[in-house]
Amino acid sequence: MARLFGILLILGGLVVFLGVYSEGVDRAFGGVFARFGKSEAREPAAAEEPAPRRAAQDWWEKEARPPQQGIGQRVRDRVNNAMETGAERHGGGD
Repeated sequence: MARLFGILLILGGLVVFLGVYSEGVDRAFGGVFARFGKSEAREPAAAEEPAPRRAAQDWWEKEARPPQQGIGQRVRDRVNNAMETGAERHGGGD
């Protein structure tokens, strides 16, 4: 009996979830869940006046950085460092 109740509870929750997912909170089950949705008084998506542009450097004025190492090289460096640290810790080494 408990298994049947559990299965019915899961199926009921699934029906409610799919109803709200497909119809939306405002229209699911005749609007029963509409009070849990967002209010109708929404803020405008964009400001009335655009924000002033900030004075930033252009892409060609940015300082030069060395190219980033590839993932293979970074992994190789970490493995080599870990092996050297382990060798020093355990008295081995070259």
